[in-house]
Amino acid sequence: MPASLLLDVHVPNDLEDHDTPEQRRIREAARLPPSTDDALPVLHRKIVTAFKSMRNVKDLIKVCALKVVSKVISGQLVRLFNGCLRWGDFEKDPKSYRPICLLFVIGKPFEKLIMSRLNWTSLAPERISSRQPSTIRLGKASKTFNKTLAKENANRADEIKELAHKLIIETYSASLVTSDSAPTMRSRRVAFDYQSKEEREEEEEEEIQEERIIYGTARDNSNFNETSQL
Repeated sequence: MPASLLLDVHVPNDLEDHDTPEQRRIREAARLPPSTDDALPVLHRKIVTAFKSMRNVKDLIKVCALKVVSKVISGQLVRLFNGCLRWGDFEKDPKSYRPICLLFVIGKPFEKLIMSRLNWTSLAPERISSRQPSTIRLGKASKTFNKTLAKENANRADEIKELAHKLIIETYSASLVTSDSAPTMRSRRVAFDYQSKEEREEEEEEEIQEERIIYGTARDNSNFNETSQL
């Protein structure tokens, strides 16, 4: 049950009847072979920026060496990347598409350019579904996404809070079993912005009672003043 709830939160079902007109058009276009006729050319300054942002790690050849070469053959790289866009040669074998694609060093700057274009077009208003998982939406951390989801789905808020609390308690209890010295930080429920002061105080009192049951001993509430702040 907890696993299915988490799956529904972070990877929601793709509901076509919730599409906006723009999203419906994109969905229909995605079923057709892509055309590259209207692809904008890759600019020289974009390629220079993409190479500069690469980390200096070893990957068949050193990235630092590729950065030096890119300054000398920048014109050839512009023609190469624009050729990739113009030809639009996509693999036909499904095995060529994997969840994790390991690229050669020369392909990573091109990937950055493609991702920049996808973010610019796909994340525009009305183009991406509000149910899109947070890993795709830029600037939407999982914690923020969960809070937003709870606000938008008030009828499921209590269910999500209870699930989060159970997961925290189970994880913390497991750490007590596997470690010699248990941490002093108390486990807490996940607090949402829409909670009133009375609701938070009631939750804190419930947590204290649960901790007394878990640890088998009563503790003074004053010991938790610092860690009980939300």
